[in-house]
Amino acid sequence: TYKEKTVVCGTLVTRNKPRIVRINDFYIDAIPEGTLLVTYALDKAGIVGQIGTILGNNNVNIAAMNFGRTAPGGNAIIVMNVDSEISEEVLENIKKCDSIVDVKMIRL
Repeated sequence: TYKEKTVVCGTLVTRNKPRIVRINDFYIDAIPEGTLLVTYALDKAGIVGQIGTILGNNNVNIAAMNFGRTAPGGNAIIVMNVDSEISEEVLENIKKCDSIVDVKMIRL
């Protein structure tokens, strides 16, 4: 079977705090701790608001957010640190949003 390869790059910043600075072709500045929501999408106006509304309606608080894109209107990645785990039902609702390519929850 084919398995997709993901490249994640990190660095240490002030006081040796780790940061994710790249995922595949996307440059970001994400905090690698707790629960992360990683969303691949097309860069279109309103997509962050749609995701935020779904999370808010399901009592999932966003602690931090980072956005990276290959070019205006191109492919994008949204990495959110959230305060609680996200149910499969909520992940499926996010996947149904226009312009969403894929979404994953990661627990660190």
